[in-house]
Amino acid sequence: MSTRNWLIVIAVFSVIMVPVSYGVRAARTALIAEYHLHAMLQAIVATQSYVEQHHGAWPPTPKDLASHARPGDDMDGVLDHLTYDFKADPAALANESWEEFSGIVPREPCFRAYDNQLMYLIDTLRRYHGGATTP
Repeated sequence: MSTRNWLIVIAVFSVIMVPVSYGVRAARTALIAEYHLHAMLQAIVATQSYVEQHHGAWPPTPKDLASHARPGDDMDGVLDHLTYDFKADPAALANESWEEFSGIVPREPCFRAYDNQLMYLIDTLRRYHGGATTP
């Protein structure tokens, strides 16, 4: 095969593979964002349950958090997809907005479809620790 033919093959291959690689990367990013979203939702639900049953207290350990998870939720796996501050002060968290909430933070990328659940958790913290309710 001549050099010219090899250059044509390489050019055609490049033209095809660049969009394919971007498509694969976009699909992978969306899948990771979906994992992080589900982890956030599971962590928020378990935290909400803990806060309500312990009169505004924040779960101090992963074991405490896991004890309030829904059946079938794998909290060890959940914690792999987010940053959870087990030393957080619930009174301080009650004064944060959902945009700046620091008690549970997803790893990036993450779809933001958990905002309503997070606002509900913050409102619950505010019932016990004061602060304005979320509009």
